[in-house]
Parts: sequence; structure tokens; C-alpha cells
Amino acid sequence: MSEIQVSVIIVNYNTKDLTIAAVRSVFEKTKDIVFEIIVVDNASTDGSLQAFEKEFGEKIKLIKSAKNLGFGGGNNLGIKTSKGGFVFLLNSDTILINNAIYILYEFIKQNPQAGVCGGNLYNKDGKPTYAFCKNTLRENESALVKIFKSLKQRLTGKMTNFFNYSDKTMEVDGIIGADMMIRKSVLDAAGLFDEDFFLYLEESELTARIKKSGFLSYCIPQAEIVHLEGASFKTPQDIERKARAYAYSSFLYYEKVYGKEAVKKHYKERLRFIGLICLFSLGLLNKECSKRKRIIQEEYAKWTKDRK
Repeated sequence: MSEIQVSVIIVNYNTKDLTIAAVRSVFEKTKDIVFEIIVVDNASTDGSLQAFEKEFGEKIKLIKSAKNLGFGGGNNLGIKTSKGGFVFLLNSDTILINNAIYILYEFIKQNPQAGVCGGNLYNKDGKPTYAFCKNTLRENESALVKIFKSLKQRLTGKMTNFFNYSDKTMEVDGIIGADMMIRKSVLDAAGLFDEDFFLYLEESELTARIKKSGFLSYCIPQAEIVHLEGASFKTPQDIERKARAYAYSSFLYYEKVYGKEAVKKHYKERLRFIGLICLFSLGLLNKECSKRKRIIQEEYAKWTKDRK
């Protein structure tokens, strides 16, 4: 058997149908490369294990975690057992449109300065969605600047800080965790995911460490993938858990990348941002703003307690 070039890693938690669709798309679209697929199950309770074994058998490597380790922890399990010189981290709620894995592999292999790369992402309707971060999560960006960026995006109809509209490779601050091709030797230098993060921004913190190690991140627009973002969050309770997880992770991110003082400034800017949104909406979003403010305050209090 030829040497494995890329290890495709998918973390599953109660998303068996989405994961099956993602794995099928990898088998259907991936050509001209030797790869393995590793599915890490985070202690699902929806019959995922049985479904995967029935559908794929020995065509995939199935890792069974005794507990839910979150996105980073699950990927770490997969990375540690991977055999490829490169790992491709793929969300369970994605579907490859073209031979994206090969395209990303060829780019990163031929560009030694590249530590991470990803493709352009599209929603279920085929419209551009968040593919990378550019000039975001910078230290202490003001709430007013964020408002102007959001307005510019809505007026132009283009998410230029999150999607590559050109046909050229673009250097970016970080790749969205839905699809990350990473050189294994880079992970040896920078380390794996920080498991203090359970969900959200763990890829941004890892990318920051990779950049400190001397490597860059790129978006390759020729690689195209559908990202059904939010498909695993269906109920109002799920949506609130998502908001809480993101808020808490943002505090962790600023702490680890910029220091604890930056967290305090970020917290104040988040509250200021919500206040401006409420003001500009002429009170129409008062209820939602109050809810978001409460979540941020409670998660900040939790972070303060946890990180003493």
C-alpha cells in the first residue's frame, strides 16, 4: 500500500447523518492522492457508532472517545493516530464540492512557508460564507470599528474579510476550523489544540501559535466546500449554548494570545458593541441585546472564576 499523504479527520458528536454525508463526499470527490479518513466520535448517543460501522466498515478508522472532548480535544485524538504527513481537519457539517483536498495538499506541499491552508466555503444555497479571518480578533478593536465593518459588508454584499472573491491565493490571519490542511511538522513545532477550549476559536488560537512559529495561513479559492454552518444547532437552547460557548472562548482566546488585561478590554468592547447595536436599531433589538449582554456578563464572570 502507498504511503498515506493526507489524514482526513472528522469529529462527530450526535451528527451521524451529517458525518456520513461528509465522509461520502470525501470518497466521491478526492482523487490523485493517498488518504485515510479518521472519524473521532465524541461519545455520541444517537447511534453514530453503529451507523458508521454499517456504512463504512474498515474503509475508515473509527476512534471512540469515552467522553465529549470538544472540537479541539477530538481532533487531537485523531491527529495523534494519523499516519499522513499532512492532516486535513474537516467539520462534520461539510460537503466537498470538488477535489478540494488534493488542491489544498498540492499548495501546502509546494509552499514551505505555509503552515495552514483552507478553501472557500459556501452555504447550502451556494452563497459565500465564512472561510477565513482577516484583520479580525485583533487586540482591542473598538466596537465602533466593528459596526462600520459590519455596515460596509452589508452595503457591498461582500464579506471581504471572510471570503476570497478572487482567483488568487490570499494570505489570511486564520482559517475557519471547518476545513484546515495543516503540515504535521508545523504541529510538532507549535503544538496541538489547546484543550482549555471546548468549542469555538480553538483554531484561531492554534493559528496564532503557528504564526509565532514562523508559518503563514492561506485561503485557496479553487478548493470549494459547502459548510452547513449551524446545522447541529437546532433548538433555542442549542443557540444559547452556542452564544455562551463563543463568549467564553473569546475570553480564553484574548487571554492566551494577548494576556489577561486584553480580556478586560475585550469584555468592555463587547458590551459597548451591544449597546451600539441596540442604539442603532432604535430599540427594536432591546430584548435580544439584553439577552446577549446577560450571556456575556455571565460568561465573563465564569472566565474570571475559572482563570484565577
